[in-house]
Amino acid sequence: MKFSIIFARDIKLGGFGIINNKLPWNIKEDLQYFKNITSQNKNSVLIMGRNTYESMGLLKNRISIVVTKSRINEGNILTANSLDTALKIAFNLNPNIFVIGGSRLLHEAFDHPALETIYETQIKLKSNPSYTTFFIDEIPSRFKNINETSLITDDFELKWVRYNTTQYSAE
Repeated sequence: MKFSIIFARDIKLGGFGIINNKLPWNIKEDLQYFKNITSQNKNSVLIMGRNTYESMGLLKNRISIVVTKSRINEGNILTANSLDTALKIAFNLNPNIFVIGGSRLLHEAFDHPALETIYETQIKLKSNPSYTTFFIDEIPSRFKNINETSLITDDFELKWVRYNTTQYSAE
Protein backbone atom coordinates (compact mmCIF):
# COMPACT_ATOMS: atom_id res chain seq x y z
CA MET A 1 0.00 0.00 0.00
CA LYS A 2 1.13 3.53 -0.79
CA PHE A 3 0.37 6.98 0.59
CA SER A 4 0.83 10.63 -0.34
CA ILE A 5 1.90 13.83 1.40
CA ILE A 6 0.28 17.21 0.77
CA PHE A 7 1.61 20.42 2.29
CA ALA A 8 2.28 24.10 1.66
CA ARG A 9 5.25 26.19 2.72
CA ASP A 10 6.96 29.49 2.14
CA ILE A 11 9.59 28.38 -0.32
CA LYS A 12 12.03 31.18 0.59
CA LEU A 13 11.95 30.78 4.37
CA GLY A 14 10.52 27.31 4.91
CA GLY A 15 7.72 28.81 7.00
CA PHE A 16 4.94 26.39 7.66
CA GLY A 17 2.90 27.76 10.57
CA ILE A 18 2.54 30.62 13.02
CA ILE A 19 1.29 31.21 16.57
CA ASN A 20 -1.75 29.14 17.57
CA ASN A 21 -1.13 26.64 14.76
CA LYS A 22 -2.78 28.75 12.07
CA LEU A 23 -1.60 28.98 8.49
CA PRO A 24 0.27 32.22 7.85
CA TRP A 25 -1.74 32.72 4.66
CA ASN A 26 -5.37 32.46 3.65
CA ILE A 27 -5.16 31.73 -0.06
CA LYS A 28 -8.48 30.45 -1.36
CA GLU A 29 -6.89 28.93 -4.48
CA ASP A 30 -4.57 26.78 -2.39
CA LEU A 31 -7.35 25.77 0.01
CA GLN A 32 -9.39 24.68 -3.02
CA TYR A 33 -6.40 22.75 -4.40
CA PHE A 34 -6.04 20.94 -1.05
CA LYS A 35 -9.75 20.10 -1.04
CA ASN A 36 -9.68 18.88 -4.65
CA ILE A 37 -6.68 16.61 -4.10
CA THR A 38 -7.81 15.16 -0.76
CA SER A 39 -11.46 14.75 -1.79
CA GLN A 40 -10.95 13.00 -5.12
CA ASN A 41 -12.15 9.80 -3.50
CA LYS A 42 -14.94 9.91 -0.91
CA ASN A 43 -13.64 9.19 2.58
CA SER A 44 -9.97 9.69 1.80
CA VAL A 45 -7.88 9.35 4.94
CA LEU A 46 -5.99 12.34 6.35
CA ILE A 47 -3.20 11.61 8.82
CA MET A 48 -2.09 14.56 10.92
CA GLY A 49 -0.45 15.53 14.17
CA ARG A 50 -2.45 16.87 17.07
CA ASN A 51 -1.62 20.54 16.47
CA THR A 52 -2.66 20.26 12.83
CA TYR A 53 -5.93 18.67 13.92
CA GLU A 54 -6.55 21.40 16.48
CA SER A 55 -6.01 24.07 13.84
CA MET A 56 -8.18 22.41 11.15
CA GLY A 57 -10.72 20.20 12.90
CA LEU A 58 -12.67 17.60 10.94
CA LEU A 59 -12.86 18.03 7.19
CA LYS A 60 -16.01 17.04 5.32
CA ASN A 61 -16.05 13.70 3.48
CA ARG A 62 -12.60 12.71 4.77
CA ILE A 63 -11.54 10.42 7.62
CA SER A 64 -9.09 11.90 10.14
CA ILE A 65 -6.43 9.97 12.02
CA VAL A 66 -4.54 12.04 14.58
CA VAL A 67 -1.07 10.91 15.63
CA THR A 68 -0.91 11.74 19.32
CA LYS A 69 0.12 10.24 22.63
CA SER A 70 -3.17 11.27 24.29
CA ARG A 71 -6.81 10.45 23.58
CA ILE A 72 -9.14 12.76 21.71
CA ASN A 73 -12.74 12.36 22.75
CA GLU A 74 -14.38 14.24 19.91
CA GLY A 75 -16.65 12.97 17.17
CA ASN A 76 -15.32 10.44 14.72
CA ILE A 77 -11.63 11.02 15.32
CA LEU A 78 -9.33 8.04 15.13
CA THR A 79 -6.02 8.22 16.98
CA ALA A 80 -2.70 6.45 16.66
CA ASN A 81 0.53 6.75 18.63
CA SER A 82 2.83 6.67 15.57
CA LEU A 83 2.86 7.22 11.82
CA ASP A 84 3.23 3.48 11.19
CA THR A 85 0.19 2.69 13.34
CA ALA A 86 -1.81 5.43 11.61
CA LEU A 87 -0.86 4.00 8.22
CA LYS A 88 -1.91 0.49 9.26
CA ILE A 89 -5.32 1.83 10.30
CA ALA A 90 -5.61 3.92 7.13
CA PHE A 91 -4.70 1.05 4.78
CA ASN A 92 -7.70 -0.85 6.16
CA LEU A 93 -10.07 2.08 5.54
CA ASN A 94 -9.30 3.54 2.12
CA PRO A 95 -6.44 3.40 -0.40
CA ASN A 96 -6.36 7.22 -0.73
CA ILE A 97 -4.18 8.30 2.19
CA PHE A 98 -2.60 11.71 2.77
CA VAL A 99 -0.22 12.84 5.50
CA ILE A 100 -0.93 16.57 5.91
CA GLY A 101 1.28 17.74 8.79
CA GLY A 102 2.68 18.95 11.09
CA SER A 103 6.32 19.32 10.38
CA ARG A 104 7.56 16.40 12.52
CA LEU A 105 5.08 14.01 10.94
CA LEU A 106 5.96 15.22 7.43
CA HIS A 107 9.66 14.78 8.19
CA GLU A 108 9.04 11.19 9.26
CA ALA A 109 6.78 10.52 6.26
CA PHE A 110 9.42 11.79 3.80
CA ASP A 111 11.63 8.85 4.76
CA HIS A 112 8.87 6.22 4.77
CA PRO A 113 9.25 3.50 2.08
CA ALA A 114 5.50 3.52 1.28
CA LEU A 115 5.50 7.21 0.31
CA GLU A 116 4.59 7.42 -3.38
CA THR A 117 3.44 10.98 -4.15
CA ILE A 118 4.24 14.43 -2.77
CA TYR A 119 1.97 17.41 -3.44
CA GLU A 120 3.84 20.57 -2.49
CA THR A 121 2.51 24.10 -2.69
CA GLN A 122 5.45 26.48 -2.92
CA ILE A 123 4.37 29.92 -1.73
CA LYS A 124 6.16 33.23 -2.17
CA LEU A 125 4.44 35.97 -0.17
CA LYS A 126 4.96 39.67 -0.68
CA SER A 127 4.66 40.10 3.11
CA ASN A 128 6.93 38.44 5.69
CA PRO A 129 4.88 36.55 8.30
CA SER A 130 6.39 35.70 11.69
CA TYR A 131 6.69 31.94 11.41
CA THR A 132 6.98 29.71 14.46
CA THR A 133 7.01 26.40 12.59
CA PHE A 134 9.31 25.51 9.73
CA PHE A 135 9.61 22.66 7.29
CA ILE A 136 12.85 22.92 5.35
CA ASP A 137 13.38 19.30 4.30
CA GLU A 138 14.43 18.81 0.70
CA ILE A 139 12.25 16.65 -1.52
CA PRO A 140 13.89 13.19 -1.33
CA SER A 141 16.07 12.34 -4.35
CA ARG A 142 13.99 9.27 -5.18
CA PHE A 143 11.17 11.63 -6.32
CA LYS A 144 10.90 13.49 -9.59
CA ASN A 145 8.75 16.47 -10.54
CA ILE A 146 6.02 15.21 -12.86
CA ASN A 147 3.69 18.20 -12.94
CA GLU A 148 3.61 21.82 -11.86
CA THR A 149 1.18 24.72 -12.22
CA SER A 150 1.74 28.35 -11.22
CA LEU A 151 -0.43 31.26 -10.15
CA ILE A 152 0.89 34.81 -9.69
CA THR A 153 -1.07 37.66 -8.07
CA ASP A 154 -0.18 41.03 -6.57
CA ASP A 155 0.08 39.46 -3.08
CA PHE A 156 1.66 36.06 -3.68
CA GLU A 157 3.05 33.51 -6.10
CA LEU A 158 2.02 29.86 -5.91
CA LYS A 159 3.52 26.83 -7.54
CA TRP A 160 1.69 23.54 -7.12
CA VAL A 161 4.18 20.73 -7.70
CA ARG A 162 3.49 17.01 -7.85
CA TYR A 163 6.38 14.60 -7.34
CA ASN A 164 6.24 10.84 -7.78
CA THR A 165 8.78 8.34 -6.62
CA THR A 166 10.92 6.82 -9.31
CA GLN A 167 10.33 3.42 -7.67
CA TYR A 168 6.71 3.27 -8.85
CA SER A 169 5.03 4.24 -12.09
CA ALA A 170 3.11 7.55 -12.14
CA GLU A 171 -0.65 7.34 -12.30
